Amino acid sequence: MTGTQKHNLTLLKIPGHVFIESPNSHKIISFLTKVLNTGYNRVKVKFGVINSTRIKNETAFVNDLGIKSSGSFLWLVIANDKDFDPEVVLKDLQEGLYETKEAGIDLSFDELDQKQVLGTIGVKPKIDSKLSKGKGWEITGFTSFLKGVGKFMITGLEKLAIEQDLNFLFATVIQEHELVPYYAKYGYKETGVVILLEVDPETGRVKGDALEDGIYATRDFHVAELIKHLK
Repeated sequence: MTGTQKHNLTLLKIPGHVFIESPNSHKIISFLTKVLNTGYNRVKVKFGVINSTRIKNETAFVNDLGIKSSGSFLWLVIANDKDFDPEVVLKDLQEGLYETKEAGIDLSFDELDQKQVLGTIGVKPKIDSKLSKGKGWEITGFTSFLKGVGKFMITGLEKLAIEQDLNFLFATVIQEHELVPYYAKYGYKETGVVILLEVDPETGRVKGDALEDGIYATRDFHVAELIKHLK
């Protein structure tokens, strides 16, 4: 690759502080709230467990995802052209033909169409899980809109974690969304912690504090903790 080569894809890393410090934070969060909710809505419709929107509103964006502490970030895979060819961009992704950028506080999505975002994955620092000591990342905001992008992001995140000498990766998932076997394909194992979340039969609101507040569901469901040891 040369410095003048035009890429079809950009891998954009947005540090957590950008969401708070950018003068464009309202527009950035509004745009990404729509992206993430679109991704989670696909899962919501497929499995019929959760009724509520993943990101309740723009003001809850940073808190719901937890990407506000130092070391947290959100990664985006972006198609650089609005009329992109899915086969071409996926081939480029697999071959490493993409541009990497880190967003500053001047970040703007004004010229970007929502459909150009092909996937997202975020992390927040986690110190000492029940089964692993040291520093790790907890995964959040994981969505994929094109087959193959999810695999790229979760394996790419692992490579980055290893480069940064982290001890583990951690995820909390809804069992009924079939995410335990999905993560198992990438070497994640259950910690043994499984929480039954009950739904108030009158309101449909999920009881307890295992997940963020204000979740509504059609029935009781389970949340499982997963971990992948890197050392």
